[in-house]
Amino acid sequence: MSENTEAEDKSITFELTVTPSDKILQDIFHTALEGGIGYWSTCSEYKWENLAPSEVYAVVHDSEDEDKEYRITIETIRQGLRKIVSDEVKYNLGEDGAVQQLAIGILTEEDYDYDAGDADNIVQAGLFGELVYG
Repeated sequence: MSENTEAEDKSITFELTVTPSDKILQDIFHTALEGGIGYWSTCSEYKWENLAPSEVYAVVHDSEDEDKEYRITIETIRQGLRKIVSDEVKYNLGEDGAVQQLAIGILTEEDYDYDAGDADNIVQAGLFGELVYG
């Protein structure tokens, strides 16, 4: 029997498709606008109350360059989560992996735990395809 000098790959690769709930997406949107992105942007328009998820949006401007205007929607949040979970955007998911669990639907709406910093990074991933600020 020969001795294997290289580390054996014991990983399993699989693809998983999930759909985060509208409530979770709207909560991340709200958290980002109310506390997460305020250090790099100013909000000029914000519509979220009593609207269908497809109608929720905010218009923000770069704090250092008011000419840079961005529209944030629920789709921005969905794309940000997808890019982080797929590792398209490098982001430290933390010890508990709450953002990843949130995105793939492991955590229920009552159990998920993320903070304003996570919401900010989800928005940045969705808007820019990378983490630009912070």
